[in-house]
Amino acid sequence: MHGEPLKEDEVLITFPDGASVITKRQRWFVDHLDIVDEPMIRSLIRYRQYEDRSPQDESANVLSSHILGMGGHLPIIDLDFNHEYVPSSTPGHGHLYLNEPIPTWRWIILMWGLYVGRVVEKGYVIWSIRRGGNFVRRRNVHKTTEEEQVKYSYGMFFRLRKKNHG
Repeated sequence: MHGEPLKEDEVLITFPDGASVITKRQRWFVDHLDIVDEPMIRSLIRYRQYEDRSPQDESANVLSSHILGMGGHLPIIDLDFNHEYVPSSTPGHGHLYLNEPIPTWRWIILMWGLYVGRVVEKGYVIWSIRRGGNFVRRRNVHKTTEEEQVKYSYGMFFRLRKKNHG
């Protein structure tokens, strides 16, 4: 593991095989940080062409989701309402409590979007929708050794299947 604290633009990425690498988010200098009153189509064209920003290091005033030297994104989510992050019993994992009421139809769309974006596992989405809500263990309740070793396969039309990985 990495011993020193990471800098603001650094991210430690750990791969499924256990290998890890420190990478950086792209820093940019943006001419103006205010919102421009213009049609959406113009903004989409202008901002895709980098007319309002340039890659920088020391004079940067924004940090982006772009991964420096690797391509792809390390998403940054600007949450505009009260929320809380609670680490789970699995190291490096956690629960994000969004403390803003939303209607059920928006919650279902949010759950599918998080699954499609590979932010949450398919099983979590399916069981949440089946149960009509999200459920997580309370902070003082941990997985048993047996639970840690079992992975499930979820089908849309078939029953749950257990796969032992121990």
